Amino acid sequence: MDVTFTKPACGDSHSANAYIREFTQRTSGLDGKKRKALLDGMLFEVFFDGKGELRKRFKTARMSDVFRLQQFEELAESFEFISECLVLHANRFYSLPGKRHRVAVDVVSLPDASGPSKIKAVHFGGSDILWMEDDFFADEVSTPVQYRTIALDEFEKLVAEEMAIPAHLLKITYDFSRDKVAEVQFPWGYTLRKR
Repeated sequence: MDVTFTKPACGDSHSANAYIREFTQRTSGLDGKKRKALLDGMLFEVFFDGKGELRKRFKTARMSDVFRLQQFEELAESFEFISECLVLHANRFYSLPGKRHRVAVDVVSLPDASGPSKIKAVHFGGSDILWMEDDFFADEVSTPVQYRTIALDEFEKLVAEEMAIPAHLLKITYDFSRDKVAEVQFPWGYTLRKR
């Protein structure tokens, strides 16, 4: 059985994505140890490179799909495994992956009469975690912050991926009515990754 599917999953391979979504069905006939080894490998690949070193940027594009497997009790050991692997790197996370801790963030926006609200801050644990990662977009005194317009569901996906939090464990509260907003503006060069 080919286990290299985790790399293409970040490149949006349909077969790899289907394998992740249908993992329980596709692996139900496997020996428990082999099944665990497959899931351990998928989880490990998200956070560690081929040398076993923690990635500078985690492969979080399909993280929510993989972590949905936490709902199956028979797979719990794999999530214990990844949290044990990451415990020495806990400072790189808002919440240690594999622990099923729910995370809440509050989004603060600037209303914009000419278009979607501009994201001004994202608060977690009482602090604004939105920061400029790429100084290419740094303000000059006379140049305002530049924004890109994205769909609200894409913004929520971005928050989950950059915070390395599975979407089902993330609660986002807005200072506007979510039902009335389809898009927001997110500042170019900014991130929510843990510093």
